[in-house]
Amino acid sequence: MACTGGSIGGVQRITDNGTFTMQGNDIPIVLYHLDHQVRKLNVQVFKSDGSAVHPVFNYVAQAQFLSRNSTSTSFFEFDWDGMRSHDNGAGNGDHRKLVPNGQYILKVSVLKALGNEKTVSDWETWTSPTITLARP
Repeated sequence: MACTGGSIGGVQRITDNGTFTMQGNDIPIVLYHLDHQVRKLNVQVFKSDGSAVHPVFNYVAQAQFLSRNSTSTSFFEFDWDGMRSHDNGAGNGDHRKLVPNGQYILKVSVLKALGNEKTVSDWETWTSPTITLARP
């Protein structure tokens, strides 16, 4: 799920840290490849030191029962709008809060198709380089 070096179609890859103004196309984009179907995909935001941005609500996106990529060289794209969920799961996901300017990391976690949520080895994770949000 990691992106390293170079650029694809005008999207600059970062391997260390990236600063984003969240204006126009200057937003963090995660490109990831799934070899197999996944039962769950979670994207969470944390402060760059790994601490929580909120004690309960740190999800940026959640999805279930995703298909795999159609070819070995294709990928999916997730554009982060600088917001996080503020929903306990009982709503429809429309309760969103702006993450303030600062330094953050995104953690992408996928639960394997036949995986058990409580079994650590059934999850695969990737953590982004530090993302600095610097809105004007």
